[in-house]
Amino acid sequence: MTDSSCSRTYPTLPEDVLILIAQQLKRYDLEGLREMSCASRQVRSLCLPILFEHVRMIYSSRRGSPYPPEAARPYVKRLSCPVVHKTPPEEFYRTYLRVLPNLSHVQFEGMPGGMTSTLMDICLENVTSLDMAYEARWTVASSAAHMFPYTVNNPLVRFSLASHCFRELVSYMDGIDLDDEYALESRLLARLVCDMHATAESLSLPMETAPWSHMVELPWPRIQSFALYGRYSSLNQASVLSTLLSRMSTLHTLRIQAAQLSHLSRTPLLGLSASSAAPGFPQLRSLTVAYPNLNPDDAIFSLKTPHLTRLSLRDEPRYYLYLRNKNLVMSSFAAPILKASECLAILRKKGAPLLSSLEVVYEVDAGEDELLQYISSAYLYLARLEVHRYRGGNDSYDPFISLATTFANITSLKTLHLNIDCDQIPPINCHSDEKYSSWSKFIYNQAQEVLSIMQTCPRFEYVAFLDPRRQFATWIEYRPAWYPGERVDMDVIGTQRPDCDWSPYVPLRG
Repeated sequence: MTDSSCSRTYPTLPEDVLILIAQQLKRYDLEGLREMSCASRQVRSLCLPILFEHVRMIYSSRRGSPYPPEAARPYVKRLSCPVVHKTPPEEFYRTYLRVLPNLSHVQFEGMPGGMTSTLMDICLENVTSLDMAYEARWTVASSAAHMFPYTVNNPLVRFSLASHCFRELVSYMDGIDLDDEYALESRLLARLVCDMHATAESLSLPMETAPWSHMVELPWPRIQSFALYGRYSSLNQASVLSTLLSRMSTLHTLRIQAAQLSHLSRTPLLGLSASSAAPGFPQLRSLTVAYPNLNPDDAIFSLKTPHLTRLSLRDEPRYYLYLRNKNLVMSSFAAPILKASECLAILRKKGAPLLSSLEVVYEVDAGEDELLQYISSAYLYLARLEVHRYRGGNDSYDPFISLATTFANITSLKTLHLNIDCDQIPPINCHSDEKYSSWSKFIYNQAQEVLSIMQTCPRFEYVAFLDPRRQFATWIEYRPAWYPGERVDMDVIGTQRPDCDWSPYVPLRG
């Protein structure tokens, strides 16, 4: 396409507008972004940094050069290393990282041989952000003798070791001794994380192996994001976590997404605290807590957060997994889901009038109507609302219309995510076309009813419902009649809008 024809396709749009278009295309239509990049030299110069910002490493003896095109290398900032059957040699990683001059972030999706000392050195020499995904298996017994200590300075400002509450099951299936893995991981994290204390801006750690005793002794002057995943393993973690957070007053994001074990007593996440003694987090914008204590005096809700804009009172693991998979795996977890009245008490305790995003998970009781009315009137800037509603007692009606009628009063609302516990939901991994077809028709009809009611919200864009077919439940977005594109946006491959990061294997059901 020539520059003259491009001027007809992109009529003198400012560069910042073209960049926004390219960013949206990368999210929803990658092929469309590739076509856009061929429009003209000007447009291509704007698209290349977006096209090649994040690339996946390719390692195969059957292909040509495994590296990105030379002209694209300066634009690469993030690199993903996928699971491969044959682990690349360490020198391959060294060369790959060095040909990308502006690379700052590496994610390992799988490491069959574990993280060796040499490979860690290579990463620390080239990047400032390191991410170990769920299946990375960065600590394996066979590699223990070749692992840390690393021999170079630690320049990391971001580190993430993703975890989930089903590690015991995964280790059993893989034939790995979890106690040995935890012991090794604890030693490695004690060195790696504590070396970051002066520079760390973002940390995501497993609850079971985070180096608590070391971290509470150190200052964290630059930390902005702190997340904990996995499972509680001791009642003492609440008090230690409280002490640690008192050293993290610069936090913007706090996420405590850890599962409660059935054999542990229910305790507040940060212990009980009078509001007058609660520490202040003047910069905190986002707070996520899984299964907050039924007592709204939990100190986590007494934290002074005057600028909070995102709040999630959620479950971990997801309560629908617990309800629909009552097996030995799920029975090891407690599921102390909030009643609607308890959720209301916490929201009132927290305040947060500036919220733009809210997630609530609750079981119906007599306080539901008051809860919904509070949500619809207390937050003038609420743009995203996610509700997971579970039936309680003899509740059997489908509340789609009543929910939409109440939430239509939120004039700032843009998106509404609904997971409604009802009889029409098929089992997870349902293999029956008839059952799934019946559910699809039911949800589609409910979505149209909800959309017709929500049209009174001037900014409303879509309503989303959970698709239960897969082991990883995803959101299906339904858009109103005026929307120019596809009105039903399904996450066909299940990776764009997952609701849970990992769930135990569930056999196909009829």
